[in-house]
Amino acid sequence: MKKVFFFMILLLSFSLVGCGRNLQMNSISEAKLSEREKAILTSTAEQSFVFDFTTDDHYKEAEVWVDKYEAGKFIGEVNHLSMEIKNSGTMIFTTSRMSQESDPATFTVSISSDGNIGTGWNPEMINKEEMSAIWGSNSSDAISIEEDIVLGYIGYARNEQESVSSLSTGFYGDMENRMDELGKFDIVYLLKCKFK
Repeated sequence: MKKVFFFMILLLSFSLVGCGRNLQMNSISEAKLSEREKAILTSTAEQSFVFDFTTDDHYKEAEVWVDKYEAGKFIGEVNHLSMEIKNSGTMIFTTSRMSQESDPATFTVSISSDGNIGTGWNPEMINKEEMSAIWGSNSSDAISIEEDIVLGYIGYARNEQESVSSLSTGFYGDMENRMDELGKFDIVYLLKCKFK
């Protein structure tokens, strides 16, 4: 199953290269996917985030990773990938569909640029029977790549909580002053990236 999932992510990565919209130089934006691309992702992933980027020649490398927080406290990185880039590309983050409640979810990060693809994955145990998930992505157009960027998140809260709301749209641009928002979740995974 994991080999099929990995193959589907690679196939999708190849199909997304060059399919992006016209982006501002030195920016990253949520990708506009075709119906076919959405169908591929939906059939292979529980959650997925796809971003297109464009850079000038000063940027030679991109990094994408997932930070894990429990009750608002930083636990560590779940996954980290660094790769050489050339002018444009795509970043993808997916979580696998679990066939059994006891199966770990596979968190996959991928970068494709200039015909090259880098992929990293990591299993994470999440008790979905006891947790509800909420997720979202930074849908701002032309996000500047000058600093670390929060691209998206997946938050899990225990089912007995009355209600859990999504992170505010302001969180993406001012994470340091809005860290208290992470405390409403039992577990939060933040998808982040930076360019060098």
